[in-house]
Amino acid sequence: MSAAAPDVAATSTPDWMLYLVARTLGFDAIVSRDLAQFDQHEESVALAMASISMVTWTKAIEDPVAEWGQLLAYGTQVAKVMARAEFQPTIFYLPAPRLAAGKQEAASLVPRRLAGDNKTSYPEWRDGAVKTMRQYLSASKSPRADAVTKLLDAAATS
Repeated sequence: MSAAAPDVAATSTPDWMLYLVARTLGFDAIVSRDLAQFDQHEESVALAMASISMVTWTKAIEDPVAEWGQLLAYGTQVAKVMARAEFQPTIFYLPAPRLAAGKQEAASLVPRRLAGDNKTSYPEWRDGAVKTMRQYLSASKSPRADAVTKLLDAAATS
C-alpha cells in the first residue's frame, strides 16, 4: 500500500479503510499477516464490501523470505482460483511452511538405495558414476574442471 497510497501508509490507518482504499485503487487482492482481522466487526464487513480477495497464512510466519517464497509458490494457484471464481472475493489461507517429519534423508543413503534398486553393489554403482563424471571432466573446457576432478579424487579415497 505504501507505493500505491503513501498518504494512507504514512499514518495509522484502520485495516477496514485499507481494504476499501485498495479497491478504489483497482486492487483485486491484498496480502495480510493479521488473522485477527477476520474476527473484527468493521474489518470483516469492509472486506466483503470491498469485493477484493485476501491472501493470508494459517499461522503467522516471522520470516519475510519464507512469506515471499510462499506468495511466489502459491501465486499462480491463487490467480487460477480467482479466475475460476470469476473474481468473487476469496480468502486464501496459505499453510505454514514446515518440514514434515520423515521428509529428510541422508544424502549418502540415496545412491546406496539406488544401487540396491538396480541390484548392484554400492562400490560398483559409485565407480560407474565416478567414471562417467571423470570422462565428462576430461573432455570439458570448463576452467573449474581441474578443481572438480581434485574434489572427486579426494572424495573417492575417503
